[in-house]
Amino acid sequence: MTDPRFKKRLLRALGFPFVLLAALLIWLEDWLWQPLGELMRRIGQLPLIRNIEALIRRAPPWLALACFAIPLVSLLPFKLAGLWLLGKGHLFSGMSVFLSAKVVGTALGARIFALTRPALMQLAWFARLWAGLIRLREYVYARVKAHPAWRLARRIKTGIRDWLRQLRD
Repeated sequence: MTDPRFKKRLLRALGFPFVLLAALLIWLEDWLWQPLGELMRRIGQLPLIRNIEALIRRAPPWLALACFAIPLVSLLPFKLAGLWLLGKGHLFSGMSVFLSAKVVGTALGARIFALTRPALMQLAWFARLWAGLIRLREYVYARVKAHPAWRLARRIKTGIRDWLRQLRD
């Protein structure tokens, strides 16, 4: 029988790469959310888009949910295709397809969420889910930032930045 301490250490060691991947995806989305939301807001100033956004803004909660979910779900096949290409060894095309779908999805998600958030938060289950996602994001970040590899990377980054400043001065 396997030693329970070994099993716990193994799960902890194997779990970190997945937490790191989740943190990278969350960071990418957080990093893109604001600038892409602003870009989509500017596009929303076009007359036709402005009229569509006005309709979305007035949508009742369940219709707002559909307006938010349908564009994001429609990009899922592209993300899966990117992962499939990666699995087949097509690194560049797989990453290109996946990241393109991620960027487009984040842009649409940021804008549509900004338009529908008041209606979506009227759905109690959605408000709980949103709060849970925020807590999950904070947990993942805290876990990654507490890992020795993260702390080492931060020290290296700070050292390089300080060294470059010294060279400049």
